[in-house]
Amino acid sequence: MFESFFKPVPVSLPLSMGHFVAIGHVMAQWAFLESEIDTELSWLLSRARHKRESINFRARFSTRAAHWIRLATPVLKRADEMRDVNRIAGRAVTIKAERDFLAHGRYVGGPDRVLLLVMRAGGITDTIDHLGTADEINDLAFRISAINKEMWELRAKLDKRYRKRP
Repeated sequence: MFESFFKPVPVSLPLSMGHFVAIGHVMAQWAFLESEIDTELSWLLSRARHKRESINFRARFSTRAAHWIRLATPVLKRADEMRDVNRIAGRAVTIKAERDFLAHGRYVGGPDRVLLLVMRAGGITDTIDHLGTADEINDLAFRISAINKEMWELRAKLDKRYRKRP
């Protein structure tokens, strides 16, 4: 069914179309979450309290999440807003490890068995012999999407309270 959507590629990876779709879903959900957090960092850095500060947006995600908490603490006035920031940042940092297995691994094997070689600094650090079904991988996308929903709700609260529009 999906094969007709994709142009043939020079190297085929040993993944089913369901796996390709599920992994793509994880990556798209993650990209949205990471960009939302970076947008919040930019907004916080634009506040008078942080005007003279800067952060490295190319730093590790966990470092940027910690900066988000640090920068938000003196700016956000309500305890529930900071609880949301802490919860979202914590869940995102925790779930990123699962996402990284899919994003930074090397898929090897054949149609009956796919191994995921976990790579770090050019070397294999782990071997996962059960990649998971497409449904299991899609569950990760769902969990990231749930964090995105929380982020969206927080952004709506912050827009209403701090970023009033005419």
